[in-house]
Amino acid sequence: MAITATIALTPSTVVRGQVSNAAVTVNNASASPVTVTLLEPTAQPSGGGTPQTTQVALGRPAISQGQNITVPGSGSAVFNFGMVATGPNGSSSGFPTAPSTQTVVIGAQVAVSDGSVATATTANLTVNAPAAT
Repeated sequence: MAITATIALTPSTVVRGQVSNAAVTVNNASASPVTVTLLEPTAQPSGGGTPQTTQVALGRPAISQGQNITVPGSGSAVFNFGMVATGPNGSSSGFPTAPSTQTVVIGAQVAVSDGSVATATTANLTVNAPAAT
């Protein structure tokens, strides 16, 4: 089956500590319905780095074992999750000294009941450090 997924962020620019919400739209190009069995959010620094160095706490979409969330044939379904950026700090010392910005690439892996897996088209979350006071 052919599934695809895209992500939209609201808002897509935040100040450290502010919540952003992701809407993952899963599209099913097949005529047969499929059940989403896993939706795993991902975050990675733009321009390099590893997911372990990303300063974003990701929420989880409401998908649990035994829950039947079906994407109809030739249709789509939307799944939501929140996230909170915990960086950047503004300086290497960990104390905010000047505004700085970090761009985080938000993505997701989606698996469905027929064994298909899709990697969602990503979206950028721009995170600004709070202004020094």
